[in-house]
Amino acid sequence: MTNTLICSLWHYSTRYALIYLMLSALCILTIGSSAHAQEEAQATNYGLTESIGLLGTKDKGSFGSGVYRGTKRSELTALLKLIEQSQWVSMRPLVKDYLLTEADSSALTQDVPINLGEDLLTLRLDALLRLGYNREAFELYRKAADNKLDEPTIRTGVYSMLFNRQKGLACLEVKTAFPKYKDISIWKKLNSYCEASLKNQQKEILRNQEKIWKMH
Repeated sequence: MTNTLICSLWHYSTRYALIYLMLSALCILTIGSSAHAQEEAQATNYGLTESIGLLGTKDKGSFGSGVYRGTKRSELTALLKLIEQSQWVSMRPLVKDYLLTEADSSALTQDVPINLGEDLLTLRLDALLRLGYNREAFELYRKAADNKLDEPTIRTGVYSMLFNRQKGLACLEVKTAFPKYKDISIWKKLNSYCEASLKNQQKEILRNQEKIWKMH
């Protein structure tokens, strides 16, 4: 037994109406009726972290702080999960602005709880990376990084650093987080990658030193 969910953005201007028309054609999602057990989340202040953005109300491209008003959390969560680069080519700039808008998440209709990894910050970071906006995802994560964040958010932040060619920062983040998440497979892989990169870097430094000494 399935339910069809039509995802929509609630807008109050011609700009918003245009995006509604474009997105609604792509946002028909069939969701299984089986219930998923909610994972235990850390004590994250979602009211703060979910509202973080790079575009303030007065910034060009901003959708305004009230853009979530009238939208169900379940619908917005489903919409953000749908975003893929191949399907959203013509709308990428508008979708990017939406994802980067600083907005009040408390204005959402809270019809479902926040599952681990499904808060708006993590979902927006994921969507930005899928769209190829690596720099914007990196900057958004940096703005949020001073707050207490869940494991999926930190992991996505590490991806944003790696995709933005910030391997040093990414491995520093991994080194900081690894003691807490060392039992999680992906963190073991990330830690091994960073350790191997450090060893290779050290070998390269030694090779360069040898070349310099041979020049004397």
